[in-house]
Amino acid sequence: MRVLMLVHHVAAAGGSFERSFALARHLVRLGHTVTLSVSPSRAGATPRVRELQGVRLVESADVAPFRLRNMGLSPLDILGRMVLATHESFDIVHGFDQRPSVSLPALAQRKHFGSTYVSDWADLWGGQGIAGERSWPARVTLGAFDGAWEKRVCQSADGLTPICTYLAERARAMGVAHERLHLLPVGADCDEGRPPEKAASRRALGIPLQAPVAVHIGLGTYDLALLVQSFVAMARVNPRALLVTSGPRISQLDRAARRYGLAANLHQVGWVPHEHLSALLGAADMMLLPYTRRPVNLGRSPNSAGHALAAARPIVTNHTGDLGALVRDEGIGLTAEETGAAMAQAMQQLFDDPPQAEAMGRRARALAETRLAWSHLAGRLAEFYTRCKPL
Repeated sequence: MRVLMLVHHVAAAGGSFERSFALARHLVRLGHTVTLSVSPSRAGATPRVRELQGVRLVESADVAPFRLRNMGLSPLDILGRMVLATHESFDIVHGFDQRPSVSLPALAQRKHFGSTYVSDWADLWGGQGIAGERSWPARVTLGAFDGAWEKRVCQSADGLTPICTYLAERARAMGVAHERLHLLPVGADCDEGRPPEKAASRRALGIPLQAPVAVHIGLGTYDLALLVQSFVAMARVNPRALLVTSGPRISQLDRAARRYGLAANLHQVGWVPHEHLSALLGAADMMLLPYTRRPVNLGRSPNSAGHALAAARPIVTNHTGDLGALVRDEGIGLTAEETGAAMAQAMQQLFDDPPQAEAMGRRARALAETRLAWSHLAGRLAEFYTRCKPL
């Protein structure tokens, strides 16, 4: 099959890019041809086309600021994608979320060539989701548009790939037929072979070999309060414990470390490329992933969980959504109440019992190598593409 994937994020940034590219390269390995259209990683007046692990990566010409490009709202980016969508035919067009730079070219491709349109639903964008976390002016403007457009695209697409059961249930409530739905969870990649070795990972990062270490990976801001509370409680329970974070530097953690004299318990490494996150987790005893029960979290799933599975590390999180159920049901970590004290207690339980943590990590790795492997998920997605094609 010839597949066009459309992502509103810029190349190598954001969860939708990580998700789409993982699926794209495994579809290529299955013999399909995949073009991945992304927002340009840098402003410029010239389009960019390159091949990355067998995937044809296309970036439009766009001089808009990074934020506008990465939000899928830049008119120049939309125009460039419309040109691609109306001049080149594909069997499947898979749009990752419903932002205009994704959904408008996808609809144009279907109208122009009769392609099958599959929409990925990995975030709840409307007022009960992401828009509800914004300021009042943004909620009633962009948020209102996102909510209405999200519903329209989900109902009109030939197929829908929700990332979690909460979104699948919302889709059914909208009237989306069961046969048009395909649950597509967060996956894991074990291409690097064996899980990373803890001692080597710690030496590379300059982390003491005997320190109790939790790693937090994340771009979202929804659970920062609980993350800070968990960090402070962890350090009080275990003064030797170290929290390592990747992603944008979290100023709230820095302030808490200064206020409570916990600078020695915090190490923020900054941005780490997706392909190196499993190696970062190699330094950890566990992943700390605060995930409070709120609509924006029920309507998504963190990609970082897949890296923990690949790295064979247990997860300490909350009871929320599919992530909480996966951790509980598969025995790959611990779930806790939404307080810093409860999270710290769960972390300390694993610090105190390395055999339990290692057993959970082995179960996590087994999931990463089987039903949650991106290679397995891509194969099931290809089957769904075939079922969605009109007779």
